[in-house]
Amino acid sequence: MTSQLKTLFFAAALTTGAFASSAHAFGEHYLCYNIDPHGAFKEIPVKLKDQFAGYKGLVIRPVSLCNPVDKNGEGIREPEVHLVCYEIKAEPVTKTKPAIDVMTSNQFREQSMTAVLPPHTLCVPSKKEHL
Repeated sequence: MTSQLKTLFFAAALTTGAFASSAHAFGEHYLCYNIDPHGAFKEIPVKLKDQFAGYKGLVIRPVSLCNPVDKNGEGIREPEVHLVCYEIKAEPVTKTKPAIDVMTSNQFREQSMTAVLPPHTLCVPSKKEHL
């Protein structure tokens, strides 16, 4: 199977409302690949809560594998930590808006954006070994 490069995932500082000029990017860089999972995946019920809302839903199937990456010679701090991302179906259980405006800041740029709810993907830290 040939994995297709999907996206560069980077944890970014996230603020709502007034943007703090001292906010800085943090975390590891990840390259994410589409995956072809082996075997059946049974949907898993899950309860989630983040800064936007609380949700109940189902983890549907794995969709991406994300490897830590050395971008531009910056190094990898935690080479053993990977991410597996899952498609989810989630419904809010707390009152929320259908969209929330935020400002992000990372090494590429400051960017205002609108997060459209509900969420569609859940990424979980994972260990990986080559078969």
